[in-house]
Amino acid sequence: MLPRTVTDPVAPGTGVTSPLPSTDSHGIRIDLEPHWGGEVILARVTGELDLLSTPVLQQWIAQHAPRSRSQGFVLDMRDVDFFSAAGLGVLTELADHAAHHGVPWALVADTRIVLRPLYVTGLEQRLPLYRSVVDALDAVRDSVHAA
Repeated sequence: MLPRTVTDPVAPGTGVTSPLPSTDSHGIRIDLEPHWGGEVILARVTGELDLLSTPVLQQWIAQHAPRSRSQGFVLDMRDVDFFSAAGLGVLTELADHAAHHGVPWALVADTRIVLRPLYVTGLEQRLPLYRSVVDALDAVRDSVHAA
């Protein structure tokens, strides 16, 4: 599968504005893309999420994850090609961050590489998991507007 880029269309009418700076380090790339005037941030993760690269995602959370209900985010992990237990820990931290700040968010995954560890550990029951970016963006936007 070829990696998606920030210029790939997600869906008509999603209100995509100009991309934010990307992060590319230790085998992981995170491209940030604001939607609907920045109400929802889409973070597309590409590469390996392992012990070496998880600090990169943790840093992204610290720097870019919203801290109020007025903005949400979607973490797109469809292009992750390795997902370790360290990645599960980061998703747990992300869920805790969102719950603590009341931030609407969603995780998008559609590959066995990411889904299997989520289901084996039961973590999928704790995460707002979607198979489609469009569905995740719509759900998060609806939550932002309901606030």
